[in-house]
Amino acid sequence: MGHEVATYDWLRDLAHDFDATMIAGAVTPPLNGQMWVADRVLDELLLPDGQACMVTLLIARGGPPQHYIALGHSMLDADGRQRLGDRASTTSAAVYEGRLALLTPADWISLHSSSDSDMSSLADETAMDAVHIASRGSEVGGAYDDRLIQRAQAMGWPANLRNGQWLFLDERPLYHLLAKENVGRDVMLVVARHADTP
Repeated sequence: MGHEVATYDWLRDLAHDFDATMIAGAVTPPLNGQMWVADRVLDELLLPDGQACMVTLLIARGGPPQHYIALGHSMLDADGRQRLGDRASTTSAAVYEGRLALLTPADWISLHSSSDSDMSSLADETAMDAVHIASRGSEVGGAYDDRLIQRAQAMGWPANLRNGQWLFLDERPLYHLLAKENVGRDVMLVVARHADTP
């Protein structure tokens, strides 16, 4: 427990120094893609404008007795990302970099149906906006077409994700990253946006 408290204090100071977002506390299992921290939806905290962006993400287990949420506003350049990575390497936190995005099965199909199927196609904001507008009405809160899920799964959509909008880091669901790091219910997240996000 003492180690987790020390890690929390260290990550809180790191997030403050880099003006990064920090979220700590119990995270609920996803329901239709949404995970909650206290009374806040995680994707609304990490992507308040709903737009995909490049981030550095730190994940660690544990946290304070009560939820802690501090939203940062930094946009890290290459030097800032290097300094953040160097400092994070001295903690028990796992460090990831990639494009954080909200994706539905329809988004996944659209991204993987193109000739250039890597996740850099998320940079095309106009295309992404069109996909989300087209998919939200049919997927989020409405009747779901299992054939759409099956088509998405044939293109690599994770088999245990159903309808809804899910947070992904590149092609990895955030929920899967939390499970991979074996954080349990209580988790600490530090998220810093990159300045060179398209």
